[in-house]
Amino acid sequence: MILVIDQQSDADSLKDILSRSDIFSVLTPEQLDFLVDRLVLKSYKKGEFLVKQGEPVIKNIKFVVEGSAKVFVTSDTGDEVDVDYRCKGDIIGLLSIATEGDSLVNVIVVDDIICYELSKEELYQLFKNNINLLDNFLNIYVKKYLTKVSSEFKQNALYYNSIERFFFTSLVSYVTNVNYPYVDINATVAEAGKQMSLKNYSACVVIGYGRPMGIITDKDLRKKVVAKSLDYSTPVSDIMSAPVYSVEDDVTCFEAIVKMISLGVHHLVVTNNDAVFGVIDSESLMNLQTSSPLSFAKEIEMQNSVDKLAELSGKIISISSTMYRDGLRAESITKVVSELNDRVLRRIIDLGIEKYGNPPVNFCWIAMGSEGRKEQTFKTDQDNGIIYEDLDDSKDRKEVSEYFSQLAIFVNDSLVKCGFPPCPGNYMAKNPEWCQPFSKWKKYFDKFFSTPTNEAVLKGQIIFDFRGVYGERMLACDLRSYVNSIKNKALFVNFMARGFLNYGSPLNFFGSFITEKDENGDDLFDIKKRVLAPLVGIIRLFAIEEGLRSVSTMERISDLIKIRHKVVLEYHREIEHAFNFLLDLRMKNQIIQYVSGKEVNNLINIANLSSIENRNLKLACQLLEKLQDTLKRRYVL
Repeated sequence: MILVIDQQSDADSLKDILSRSDIFSVLTPEQLDFLVDRLVLKSYKKGEFLVKQGEPVIKNIKFVVEGSAKVFVTSDTGDEVDVDYRCKGDIIGLLSIATEGDSLVNVIVVDDIICYELSKEELYQLFKNNINLLDNFLNIYVKKYLTKVSSEFKQNALYYNSIERFFFTSLVSYVTNVNYPYVDINATVAEAGKQMSLKNYSACVVIGYGRPMGIITDKDLRKKVVAKSLDYSTPVSDIMSAPVYSVEDDVTCFEAIVKMISLGVHHLVVTNNDAVFGVIDSESLMNLQTSSPLSFAKEIEMQNSVDKLAELSGKIISISSTMYRDGLRAESITKVVSELNDRVLRRIIDLGIEKYGNPPVNFCWIAMGSEGRKEQTFKTDQDNGIIYEDLDDSKDRKEVSEYFSQLAIFVNDSLVKCGFPPCPGNYMAKNPEWCQPFSKWKKYFDKFFSTPTNEAVLKGQIIFDFRGVYGERMLACDLRSYVNSIKNKALFVNFMARGFLNYGSPLNFFGSFITEKDENGDDLFDIKKRVLAPLVGIIRLFAIEEGLRSVSTMERISDLIKIRHKVVLEYHREIEHAFNFLLDLRMKNQIIQYVSGKEVNNLINIANLSSIENRNLKLACQLLEKLQDTLKRRYVL
């Protein structure tokens, strides 16, 4: 059984029930006495909030004896997304064990609740004194909760942003320091300190008999060596902390934080099939909640002026740089960057509505291009538009048009202040062409497919990658459904395929990169223009042809594999590897440019590539050539 407690239980019967439960059966008699003495019986009425999203996390956990409660989140659009229910035998307050600051969820009583409460500090004390209890807790309750949360977040991704999912679904492997310091168990304190200094890390793993035997931290060196004037030739075994606590590389960051807090440690060894993979520290984990996406997103929403948003928006690049330095892949970083940029955009629109009043009809602000695909690295040109409801006779068309025109101007100009340059092609909402009622947008796509031109194909590269960001997002969903329902796509698809051949090969006759010279005579390769954009475009082409709803490149590849698209099925491993490599290389290059105070662009200095990078870039270019040849045969070009 999990945990079933009778509200009338006296101390002895309560202890007996706890000793037979799956989670507390590992406690010693003394620990059971400690637990029973500190459990407090409480009751809560139907409709009472036990936890409120955005308010400080609770300081205790509640073991439900009778009744039930609903766990849900409130999205940016005001929608409520049910995550789970807590009933007899469940625990309320799991998140509070590992999180500080504000709660990420709401918990409301559905049926009057009677529960036993225990403070977090007292639970930590039990964890520290009994490691088996911690393992039980993680396996029985936390994993059950995370599985449910992850499932619900994924199912409701339209309504709830991935920043909130980030903390719960990210694996520790994403933020593990794989270049960790380590020494043999026979090494000296001096050797351990040297390794920590060389690798600039706050802990050193002590290895013996092929496995981790202990760990030495900065704190150990200060308190056990320096403060006691200990000789630096002292063996590390004399001062190391043992045993070593570890987690597998496939656990979530949330689980790792729970374990750290419960054990009172700041470092965990990360293992892969019992072999040491790296080390994770509390600072890196808590950055997921504080200095990076979660708290930053909340800070964005608190700003009440465009000028303050502009100050804050400039920090997004620093967050990207930190995440990249900590080992996250570019694909994950671009999603987080896009989410943060979305937050800035939504707050600007809120300010615009405060200024101009409520919209006369429902509307949806859409992002297009790389912003629509959530593949932004650093600040890119604006590509956006507005879809608003078709007007009936009761609405003044001119009045509606003028409202959205002034709102679009305000938003686009404010985005410029926040560091998002205007689109050179004027694919922006303040351009009347891209601020139109739903029926007009449908006509755009009708024309694209019926009478394709070079201009239509050029527009299609941006417009087809649209997604709803603010407002009535069903307008964007309905438009995607309409686009997918159009039957006569062959002519446009053929025309678009021909356009990708016009990109030409990124390699010259001798198999070298086609580059351009800078003022210093260095060979620069435009990674976006030469290879990334056409690769993304070819995947877009297949997605349009098959009527897919997905927008991001990786999601499109996955969906094309599911429907067994012949070309993607043949090359999908090469395509996925090339796409991720190109994103990583572009991000690395742009971070170096940013840190060096140079203009951030897509130009790669070939001379700065390692031999492996050079080879992988060449393989990506050769893959593009193969795909271009496939287009020639597939569409008889």
